[in-house]
Amino acid sequence: MSRMPGSYVALLAQVFVGTMALTIFASDARTDEIDKAYVQGVIEGTWTLAEWNVDGTNLQPPEVDGRFSIHGGVVMYFLERRTPGKEIFVSGYGSYDLAETNWSYHYEHFRTLLGTGNDTKVYNEAPWPGIRTFEFRIEGSKLILDDKRDDAMFAFEPGGFAYIENGKTARVWKSVPE
Repeated sequence: MSRMPGSYVALLAQVFVGTMALTIFASDARTDEIDKAYVQGVIEGTWTLAEWNVDGTNLQPPEVDGRFSIHGGVVMYFLERRTPGKEIFVSGYGSYDLAETNWSYHYEHFRTLLGTGNDTKVYNEAPWPGIRTFEFRIEGSKLILDDKRDDAMFAFEPGGFAYIENGKTARVWKSVPE
């Protein structure tokens, strides 16, 4: 019986180790296994609105515009829909906290303007009261922040994230280079 050449054995070992590493990376990680510094590095940034799904219609710039920013404990957000007769402007700012197993935020100021001119309606309340808390987990290459209470989540991946409500993508955001 002949022996395999050493270079062949080394190649097989590299393939095995690489496959195991991919398997571990691709598997879902438990919340307590995710490093807080990693989460912070992923979620802190500024994003521009790429897509806004309203009543089953996928709207994109220039019909819509928006920014979402998470930096240094502060969250800021604005959305604008420019469709004539359906104008919307939403803005909010507040604070967030990144804990070992979750991320939470709330808006200290939130305003929604519907319409234009004399027909504008103004609402000064956030869409939910108090603080929203999202547990984090890894699914494949995505960092998921999941609000178990309201069926909302953020799905971060390289280059941006999707905000999902009731299992449907509500908005897609793309990273703004710093």
